[in-house]
Amino acid sequence: MIKNWLYQLKKKLRPRSRFQEAFFALKHSKFGFIPLQNFIFDLREGHLCGGIIQTRFRDAGAYQIQHTDYRCLDEIFLNNGLDINKDDVLVDIGCGKGRVISFWARRKFGRKLVGIELDPDAAQVSFKRFKSTSHVYIINGDAVENMPLDGTVFYLWNPFNEAVVQRFADKLIASAGQMSNVRVIYNNCRHAEVFTSNPVWETRPLSNKDIYPAILATLKCGGKSGGDS
Repeated sequence: MIKNWLYQLKKKLRPRSRFQEAFFALKHSKFGFIPLQNFIFDLREGHLCGGIIQTRFRDAGAYQIQHTDYRCLDEIFLNNGLDINKDDVLVDIGCGKGRVISFWARRKFGRKLVGIELDPDAAQVSFKRFKSTSHVYIINGDAVENMPLDGTVFYLWNPFNEAVVQRFADKLIASAGQMSNVRVIYNNCRHAEVFTSNPVWETRPLSNKDIYPAILATLKCGGKSGGDS
């Protein structure tokens, strides 16, 4: 079963065919259904989060800022049996302008919500947006260096390259004694091998209503870092 879903994951990560690319471009074009749905839901939340923000921090391993579609958020967090409860601390790695944080807040997930964003301009937008929300905290800086040790659920939408994903995973493993029930929701998981190849992580695929694959990685107790596995 594990080998089968790993095969499916690798299959989804392969370059798309011309037909797939055309269909994807149509759905996500400026006037396509998905951007329109995101636009309407952003208006409901009071702030627009559409578009792509090119990174100024590629040397630090960062990718562009691109916010998760609402339909994917609904599917991932409501239809995958994640069992997020009122005591969880949810952390959005690469929070951008705050769409995921806003989604969590509306759904009343967790007791504390944290957004970490390397780009200071995008982080400032999120900070202003949530400055009057007492249980939301926005941090501008490196996600590994600023990792909250009370975090229990970490969400990533392909925010950085493999080397930084490895640093991120190793930091979680190294901090396991100070943390509990650590789960990583990795959407558009381009570097899933960091988790699937290390036995200290229990991984499974997630349904996310998109062409991109997503996985859940749950940290087991007493593991070693990726380099020692």
